[in-house]
Amino acid sequence: MGRAAFNHRNLVIFALVLASAILAIIIFNHYSAKPKYFLNDLSQAEMLRRNGDYKGAIGYYESVLKKDPDNYTALLGIGYSYLDLGNYKDALDKFNKTISIAPHNPDVYYPLGVAYYLMEDYQNAVTWLREYHRLRQDSKAASYMLADTYNALGLYDEALELSKKNLEMDTANPHFYRQMAMSTFFKKNYSDALRHAQMANQIEDMDSNHLALGAIYLATNQKEMSLSEFEAANKVSKGNSAFAGLSISYYLLGDNNNAEHYMIEAKKYERHSFTLSFFGFALLNIGQYAKAIEIFNMASANKPNYYLPYKGIAVAYRELGNRQEALKNIGKAI
Repeated sequence: MGRAAFNHRNLVIFALVLASAILAIIIFNHYSAKPKYFLNDLSQAEMLRRNGDYKGAIGYYESVLKKDPDNYTALLGIGYSYLDLGNYKDALDKFNKTISIAPHNPDVYYPLGVAYYLMEDYQNAVTWLREYHRLRQDSKAASYMLADTYNALGLYDEALELSKKNLEMDTANPHFYRQMAMSTFFKKNYSDALRHAQMANQIEDMDSNHLALGAIYLATNQKEMSLSEFEAANKVSKGNSAFAGLSISYYLLGDNNNAEHYMIEAKKYERHSFTLSFFGFALLNIGQYAKAIEIFNMASANKPNYYLPYKGIAVAYRELGNRQEALKNIGKAI
């Protein structure tokens, strides 16, 4: 799907596990008494979606909508199919129509939150995910998404508290450990961040875990270790975050040729603003202010309304003694 969630691909796989179960229950509960073609088309659509034929599934959902334009289940199913295809804007449009039909049904709150998250609109994402989590506190996917959104919004204490509760539900979930690593990283507790990230990677060898470890090693000025982790991430899944991490590591090691090469590669991929900001703050911690500004600017170019890169840029300019640029970027961050 082109993004990293700390890799969005991993996040989508994890977050949308709930979708098939939700849709299956809705179809059974609400449409078993409908004419047979409704149930057949909906069941066929869900079967195709489960098998990865998202475009085929959309065709069957649309067949239902021709007969019943406000069909809640078909709208929800098309929305999930668009999410699976990486078409977040169309998914959001379908979910918004669904919620206009069933405003008090929490089954719509979750995908709305997911769609907003994947569009990096974290403020809207947290609104819907909080409400869904309030009603469905046993949902691991929703708990994970909400904690991740808290981190993206800078609500690190809330993220940490929720991640601890999540681990009580599932002590062997690598996503929850990685979230704790991210929260403690931003609180500058690097020893705990490293411990949590290492635990996540012991449970499952994932590019997301290597990216987190790479950022932590950057923040503690362990250049060779950070390079090793970004190389490991790149072997699992090539993308903007891994290439950017490699470029930064080579830059710090004085290898400008490789630094430039990997930065060129990084710019070929869609950028994940939060991950790049994570790297930027690691650079701030070791006094690499000019490089941090470069990385924060890359993050803000992708999402110009996201506050975190501007906050980092403001800190960097403050440390460089450029009060005017610091104030300007603080204004953008607020």
